[in-house]
Amino acid sequence: MAADENQVLKRVMPHSDEAEQSVIGAMLMDSDAIEKASEILTENDFYNSRYKLLFKTITELYQNGITPDPVTVSENVKKLNAYDEVASVAFISQILTSVVTSANVKHHANIVAEKSYRRNIIKTSEEFINKAYSESANVNDLSDSMESDVFKLV
Repeated sequence: MAADENQVLKRVMPHSDEAEQSVIGAMLMDSDAIEKASEILTENDFYNSRYKLLFKTITELYQNGITPDPVTVSENVKKLNAYDEVASVAFISQILTSVVTSANVKHHANIVAEKSYRRNIIKTSEEFINKAYSESANVNDLSDSMESDVFKLV
């Protein structure tokens, strides 16, 4: 296998664990941060499944008029049958204490959103490549499909 092919196989999808954790910590720290992050992100923007689950739980609690804190988040995560680490108050508290301020939540949310966008570009490009290799695909249909998918990305 060529060196370039090895590099491609070892690539990790774009993400920032630090930015994802910071967004979750800020949301636990400050209700305003929940609103700011929710304006920019959805749960699907998170690469790390733990942070994705916490984002979903925190936003649902907030929408239901409950102030998210480590205990309420933990109890609601347990209801979703999540694995123990995510549901532990200690894990959630650790995230909260790792964030010094919620002031940068928009900046960190934008980092998460940008990484998510890059992953979507990669996934869409891989789909284009796979379709292009398919001999059964009509070239005109393939072109139309690609154009439509690019517009969805933009």
